[in-house]
Amino acid sequence: MKAFLAAVQDATVAGHVQNITLLAEGLKQHEYGYEWAWEDLQIWASLKFRTKDNQIMHEINVSHAEDVITNGDFVIAGEYRSMLTTLLQRLPNLKTITCRKLDAGEQIPGWSGADRFKELSFYRDGLDTRQIFYGDWIYDTVHRRITHYRDEFGDLINEPNAGPQASFVDDLKAAISTSRTKAKVVFMPVAKYQYA
Repeated sequence: MKAFLAAVQDATVAGHVQNITLLAEGLKQHEYGYEWAWEDLQIWASLKFRTKDNQIMHEINVSHAEDVITNGDFVIAGEYRSMLTTLLQRLPNLKTITCRKLDAGEQIPGWSGADRFKELSFYRDGLDTRQIFYGDWIYDTVHRRITHYRDEFGDLINEPNAGPQASFVDDLKAAISTSRTKAKVVFMPVAKYQYA
């Protein structure tokens, strides 16, 4: 986002941008934890994990957990919403905002564990790890943190005095409203979840 914002500071460049695509999800920890999520993938994709895979998966999990904090802070502090608003304001000829989810086997570039998947003995192109590592965000716009979550038993916990909750769509709507862009929003259909 920051690099794109810097590029469109030049009005000539910004004037040429007619379409942008937003990824409608971010790094997110699985509500039942990494071990459960990996085991679920193993069962449904009929994978056989080797001993060396356990260490690699652990390193991927640690990397992901660290990057979730950074990614989460960016979203929860309102920086994503603010930067998106600024971006939309800088694009006078923007016609279309396409929103999509990750495809099977795709990783969000930039997080430090994404390159490690190829080291797994069971890795293949299209290996679908989306449910382990990604998802839509939800955060409290008043308290600037997560106040609705699932506990270790799977029960939904709503903290007392929780404020309004925001997700990707809420951040997008706010940015569109504040920026007053006339661009059309298109949501790409979500590909069926698969363990390919």
